[in-house]
Amino acid sequence: MSEIKHTPTPWVAIDEYIYSQDRFEIGTTTTSGFDYGTDDANAAHIVKCVNMHDELVEALKEINDLNENHSPFGGEMYQDRIDRELVRETLKKAGAL
Repeated sequence: MSEIKHTPTPWVAIDEYIYSQDRFEIGTTTTSGFDYGTDDANAAHIVKCVNMHDELVEALKEINDLNENHSPFGGEMYQDRIDRELVRETLKKAGAL
């Protein structure tokens, strides 16, 4: 069975609605019908997070690779500045490891 994939990014928020590039409605954040400002802000935040996900994962992968593969000291050179375990756990949560 093949994995079902999400609608391709980037997504856009228009008021409380979330759309794909081709204007296919992905969803809405309408919760109560009374607080449109919060609904609009939630939609904008969801879109921002979704659109940044792949870029953030790639940045963490580069940091992880730098730590594990590119240090002349087997990754220890950057240990003081970068918490390698935090990077690896974050990549695992994102489904990238």
